Amino acid sequence: MNRKDFLIKSLMAGGGLALLPSLLASCKRENIFENSSFKGSVGIVGAGISGLYAALLLKERGIDVQIFEASNDFGGRIKTLEGFADFKIELGAEYVHGNNSVWYDFVRNGSNNFVTSDLQDYYFLNGQIMTQTAFESTSQYAEIISLLDSIESYASSDISALGYAVLNGLSEELIPIWNGWVGNENGTDISKIGISGLSFVDQSWVAGEGDFLLKSPDFKTIMLEAFSSVLPYVQYNTPISHINYADSKVKLYDADGQEYLKDRVIVTSSIQVLKDQLVTFTPNLPPLQLQAINSIAMDKGLKIILKFSEGFWPNDLASIYGGTVVPEYWATGIGGRSAQNNILTAFVNGSAAENLIALGDQMIPTILTELDGMFGGSIASNNFIDHRFINWSEQEYIRGTYSYFPVDLSSDIRGQLAEPVNNKLFFAGEASHSSGHHGTVHGAMEAAFRSVKQILESA
Repeated sequence: MNRKDFLIKSLMAGGGLALLPSLLASCKRENIFENSSFKGSVGIVGAGISGLYAALLLKERGIDVQIFEASNDFGGRIKTLEGFADFKIELGAEYVHGNNSVWYDFVRNGSNNFVTSDLQDYYFLNGQIMTQTAFESTSQYAEIISLLDSIESYASSDISALGYAVLNGLSEELIPIWNGWVGNENGTDISKIGISGLSFVDQSWVAGEGDFLLKSPDFKTIMLEAFSSVLPYVQYNTPISHINYADSKVKLYDADGQEYLKDRVIVTSSIQVLKDQLVTFTPNLPPLQLQAINSIAMDKGLKIILKFSEGFWPNDLASIYGGTVVPEYWATGIGGRSAQNNILTAFVNGSAAENLIALGDQMIPTILTELDGMFGGSIASNNFIDHRFINWSEQEYIRGTYSYFPVDLSSDIRGQLAEPVNNKLFFAGEASHSSGHHGTVHGAMEAAFRSVKQILESA
């Protein structure tokens, strides 16, 4: 069982755009919109995966597009670290979740070079590291899996994942593993994420099974090839700060006050950027959109890349769960990605990320101390060479990791954000995906498809 198979369900019930991955990724996408008569211009705010995919779909219909990117690079929450190791390291999205999605098809078409090694997760439990196989033979495994399996059918008043674990008597020593699986994996921690939202995702997921890690190339290289036809339409270093959709033409204004006129606009900004009002609107957004923006949650998160003189972990290690400082570590160079396999990634979201950020210069020593405690002696500290990290909450035009359902958030609220405003303003990006794929690359792409469909049907 790979490191995310606990959380990714192969639920093929339901409908929606996620059932059309091959069609969405094919060279005949234009046939989907063959009855559209829209011929206007479209401005797209953001050159992440959602903005670029929307632009690709529109350009294939011969529609004039212009993409406004606030930073100096495309990709958004897909970002690559080069030169630190003997392979390229993903600082953002890293796994392809499921084998039935538009993103899976894009990646598969760009490379068949997935990691296929026989790997397993490890668990730090009761002061020792045990293999997945050993863990599965314990009563504790049966206890935590039973609780995990019960989420899908949950139908009572919402409660946090931590409260749910306590209510059901989950053993205290399993709480860190529960947090790694259910909280950290979803961009937050178990004190904040709601069981009802997790249940909704389990019931709505249609992206298929498994998680796929590229041996090579990296995701940015895949994007560079897939979106080569629309990258020339990206205008970099152009943060859109205000959008006026009151008149027949939509007016976009950048930070320097430059005006751009478009017939339609797609906003792919992260939910935190919208919360923080880096983009303002005239007229004010309708109450339903404002409610969605203010309610959908997005937390702080870190990826910390640790380089050692040699790998001191088992050769078949995928991830380690059970830490209290870092909910999940994984061996970044697994499966032949690295000849040395001497890199660990620390993946930290929610309160754990806030705690590490607050440590400042003591962040790395604190992490090394935890690894020493897991593997014995001072093996991590003595082998440590260097590190790199990205604090996604400090990325000015992103400001967090990815969205999740906090306690008591209605499953309908993302659909509110996805509604067109005056048939001129449209929202895409992962947070606007209303059918369970938020927080994923393929969800961001499916939201882009939906917004393009809305525009082409608005003529």
